[in-house]
Amino acid sequence: MSHTVKIATKFTQLDCLKKAFEHFGWEIKEKSKIRTYQYDEKADTVYDFIAVNPEKGGSLTFDLGIKPDQNEELQIYGDMWGGSVGKTLGTDLEKLKQEYTYNVIEQTYSQNMTGITREVVNGNIMVTVDLY
Repeated sequence: MSHTVKIATKFTQLDCLKKAFEHFGWEIKEKSKIRTYQYDEKADTVYDFIAVNPEKGGSLTFDLGIKPDQNEELQIYGDMWGGSVGKTLGTDLEKLKQEYTYNVIEQTYSQNMTGITREVVNGNIMVTVDLY
């Protein structure tokens, strides 16, 4: 059976997370419900933010909900069944995690860098930052 679960990972910077979703064509909305399995107990949950899946149509096109927890870590909730999320973000959100990490690095070093490059090698992202 399909249902919404909390994704086990650590995100702390909302702007970098939004930018990562947008890189893959996902739109961010505030105070909304996610598209999920119709009988999902979380179907009526309103999330602080949702990432809207760009895939069109189909009853198995699911979105992701985003809520900060008590430690201000951003928790992501979603139904991974059917593969609509994994098509663009990776089966375990690995592509999203890589893009988020790249955005955090870029933001952290933006004041002291002369350039930043990235390369994907065997599914891993390699980031090089040139500092002053």
